[in-house]
Amino acid sequence: LILLSSQVFSQPYTVRIQELTINNKQYDGTTSATINFSGGLYYHGNQGPYNDGDPVGEVGLSIVTTNAVATFASKDVGTGIGVTVTGLAITGNANYNLNSTTYSTATANITTKSLIVKANDANKQYSNNASTDPAFTVSYTGFVAGEGPGNLGGTLSVTRATGETLGTYTITPSGLTSSNYSISF
Repeated sequence: LILLSSQVFSQPYTVRIQELTINNKQYDGTTSATINFSGGLYYHGNQGPYNDGDPVGEVGLSIVTTNAVATFASKDVGTGIGVTVTGLAITGNANYNLNSTTYSTATANITTKSLIVKANDANKQYSNNASTDPAFTVSYTGFVAGEGPGNLGGTLSVTRATGETLGTYTITPSGLTSSNYSISF
């Protein structure tokens, strides 16, 4: 027990982590987040001479994030997405306890990932009369693991420049959309 100002206060003191920040990330199809700790420890509730929210001074405390797991509320692209961090701890002074091993007031952004949709080369046999174009196909570069064309919206359309004489014609894909990918054709 500590006697201050004619009042008796019992230790350990309870502290909370405040201002924990999370790194923004590019869309990766998961809810995993990365802690970028820039916060501090503050008293939790009025405790003796300390008021709720007072910063904890130099008492040898360290925040331990070794076993911490940070998780976005959604895997999809967005701004200000809620992030919950579990498994937090403190070490360094037995007179202090952490009020919660979970921190749930952090937010961060998930930005779009680049996706390239490229028309594959195709050949058409020349003849004096116009013939049907071959079936056009595309290739994709940039999907995250476990995702593919089925994760896109819109309808794929592949067209080629007009003309039937011998030569090279540009094949152009279009029509696909996504809120998680920034699509380049």
